[in-house]
Amino acid sequence: MLIFLMFNTIFMTSFQELTFEDFKRRDTFLIYAYYDKPGQECQACLNFNEKMATITSLPIKAVNFYSKTYLGAHLLEFIFPSFIIREDGKSYVLNISSFPELLRLLDSGDWRNSQPVKWYLDVESPLTKVIAVFSFIFFYTMDRWAFVIDNTPPFVITSVICFVIAYLIVSIIGIFKEDIPKVKKD
Repeated sequence: MLIFLMFNTIFMTSFQELTFEDFKRRDTFLIYAYYDKPGQECQACLNFNEKMATITSLPIKAVNFYSKTYLGAHLLEFIFPSFIIREDGKSYVLNISSFPELLRLLDSGDWRNSQPVKWYLDVESPLTKVIAVFSFIFFYTMDRWAFVIDNTPPFVITSVICFVIAYLIVSIIGIFKEDIPKVKKD
């Protein structure tokens, strides 16, 4: 029974992965952007992952922003989970706060009443490609920096901060010492 439940959970939470070729498709599909990093959990993403397999009205393409940062940055969505519908080469961003709301929008087709993303911010525009490069560099750097900080012993970080504070105090005292003779001469 336990093996069946584990298999069911793995099967239910797996989606087709989003690729750059999918951006060229003309049919309608849902892009599900989530964040799944080992050791860090996006609770909202986990809740949506459990229920996403019940959606049958549209095919779902998923992208994990952590493992495919450059691809995910093309979506220009940095709050997770994010939902974008692609139809006829246009993107419609869904501002969803709950799974029932997502189902209602998909089943009723109300997402078509909203405006698509502007052409210059759509996933294949040159501006989006430039933004994606800078976003990738930023998020990669932040991830490496977080790794360094997490794996640095606390006494090293404390020592560096104490050294900086001591240097600032000595510098400030030095500035005041230089000003005293100048004041006496005047």
